[in-house]
Amino acid sequence: MRYHIWMSIQKGNSISPSAKKTLDYSPARFRYRVAAILYDCLILVAIWVFTIVTLVTVTGDAVLGPWIQSLLFLECYCFFSFFWIYRNQTLGMLAWRLKIQSPTHISHWQVLLRFIGGLVSLVPFCGIGLLWALGHRRLTWSDIFSGTIIVRENQATLRTK
Repeated sequence: MRYHIWMSIQKGNSISPSAKKTLDYSPARFRYRVAAILYDCLILVAIWVFTIVTLVTVTGDAVLGPWIQSLLFLECYCFFSFFWIYRNQTLGMLAWRLKIQSPTHISHWQVLLRFIGGLVSLVPFCGIGLLWALGHRRLTWSDIFSGTIIVRENQATLRTK
């Protein structure tokens, strides 16, 4: 079954026929989403290790406390927001040909909602928001909160670009 960005339809926004054609993908399957998340986690861990090693080298002492946790959290948010806004996909999503689709260009507000939706669905609820994608609509809590969907591009779409 094919989906449009259902949030814009629910809000009563009209979508042009050309935009409807480009947004007419089915949401990505659960296994591709998980694979992209794992790739992105590896990249984030590498960034965090680099940051901590640099700080330990500069200070010559262990780096502890809430400020380092805040810095790592900020790096995480900046990583995702940069790639979501400027490429509509992170590096892990790029490897699995996933993209974020939105009726308009993804906004900072949508990125913030998407990030919060991911945190809420993974941390306190042990991944239930991600497992939501196993349902018939294949949407995660992040998709629902931000009004975007993650789609997988097929080979025919990539050849026409």
